[in-house]
Amino acid sequence: MNKNKYILTTLSIILGLLIQNVSLTLNVSAIQVQGWDAGYIIADGIFTDNRSMNVAQIQAFLDSKVPVCDNWGTNGSTPTSRRDYVLSKGYALPMTCLKEYTENGLTAAQIIYDVSQQYQINPQVLIVLLQKEQGLVTDDWPTEQQYRSATGYGCPDTAPCDSQYYGLTNQINWSAHMFRAILNNSPTWWSPYVLGNNNIQWSPNASCGSSVVNIQNRSTQALYDYTPYQPNQSALNAGYGTGDSCSAYGNRNFYLYFTGWFGSTRGDYCLSSLNDTSTGIDFKKIQKSSPDAGEFMIYSGSSTSCVEFHTWSQGLANWQNHTASNSSNINLTDSSIQYADLNGDGKDEAILIGLKGTASGKIEFHIWNDDLRSWKDHYISNAATIDPTVSQVSFADLDGDGKDEGILTSLTSSVSGSGNIEMHVWNQGFGSWKDHYISNAATIDPTVSQVSFADLDGDGKDEGILIALASTVSGSGNIEMHIWNPGFGSWRTHYITNQLAKSVPIPPQL
Repeated sequence: MNKNKYILTTLSIILGLLIQNVSLTLNVSAIQVQGWDAGYIIADGIFTDNRSMNVAQIQAFLDSKVPVCDNWGTNGSTPTSRRDYVLSKGYALPMTCLKEYTENGLTAAQIIYDVSQQYQINPQVLIVLLQKEQGLVTDDWPTEQQYRSATGYGCPDTAPCDSQYYGLTNQINWSAHMFRAILNNSPTWWSPYVLGNNNIQWSPNASCGSSVVNIQNRSTQALYDYTPYQPNQSALNAGYGTGDSCSAYGNRNFYLYFTGWFGSTRGDYCLSSLNDTSTGIDFKKIQKSSPDAGEFMIYSGSSTSCVEFHTWSQGLANWQNHTASNSSNINLTDSSIQYADLNGDGKDEAILIGLKGTASGKIEFHIWNDDLRSWKDHYISNAATIDPTVSQVSFADLDGDGKDEGILTSLTSSVSGSGNIEMHVWNQGFGSWKDHYISNAATIDPTVSQVSFADLDGDGKDEGILIALASTVSGSGNIEMHIWNPGFGSWRTHYITNQLAKSVPIPPQL
């Protein structure tokens, strides 16, 4: 559990770039599609990353999308409405969700994985294909017809589906086979598109017109071979919704589902392409007795216009997963994102904290579920909003019970009634105070000093640490760390580090 949540830097600050000032918004379901490029829908390296998920990860993902299957059609608007509809169409009961579906003794997760390895196609691409064609990933009462044409292969817009391609395995296999042939520029597979300029229609209705698209890579070419239309502006303006009579949605929905579930389709999280973004790096505990995972976060300026989480694998050389959250971009002048284990299960939750300008006028805590696409809890605290330049919200396990407490720290004289640094510790739920501490240290200038929390001795309890960062507050000339005893009334020990403190010009005495 990494408690030093304030070692978060923004690339914009480092590079002296402009941070986008985007207000905190929690509902992004209807936002306009951001980052769409008709000629470069997805990078080849991402489209062909067949190592992105193993069978267990695919299964866990499918499980997360449909917690409970409505096998007998009893969860509709009435207890029998779904069942009656299914039977009226001649379909059989029970229905089977994708997460429980098997064919030839193999689970859907295993089928997806096996095909992805055979053709070296990212299994995430195949998952998105199943969703954008038949909604199978999120449908809790899919019919046998949806599995029959699961990926839409052999189903032209102008004719019935071809029965020789029926079946889940058959559908996924033929889709991946087609993708691989186009990626390889196989002479045995004809494609109406080329790398470069192509005339692509807006919809199956030719009277709606078309425009020239400069297809930049084979993966984008493969997607147009599969769905030969591009979204018009009305479709893009609608987000996941419906555009006008000339709108087509296949490639738009592929882009939206992929970025929403797995992150950027073009590797926009790479440091070399993060101009005009606000970013931070933190670490989180994924499970007990496991190393912390590094998390690269994009707060604003992401290609999805959402807060994005990009998790490194161990060694920090490769990505483990990418997630575009359900929260719009945030502004770090009035919000923050931190990790803490609030329930003592050994795993850190991601927490979006509204510090200033909230609807309630109070500090607010919004706790994400593990998928970062939905909310677990929302708390309106008992504390009024703050100015983050003079106060801070942190998390630490001060009593060693395995649960992190929220701590509101008054750093400067403008907010400390005592003239010293004050720590106000919340009870669980943030509705009342557990403890108030007036420390033995005078208030500080947060531009040259910092208050952090960490378990330095391994006893399961976090210590408070006052860090002198600048030469103006460090007597030694190096960065100094002063460790409080429990209660913050006295010092346990003092450290002079081997790192020089930053030099701050001292104004002349007049």
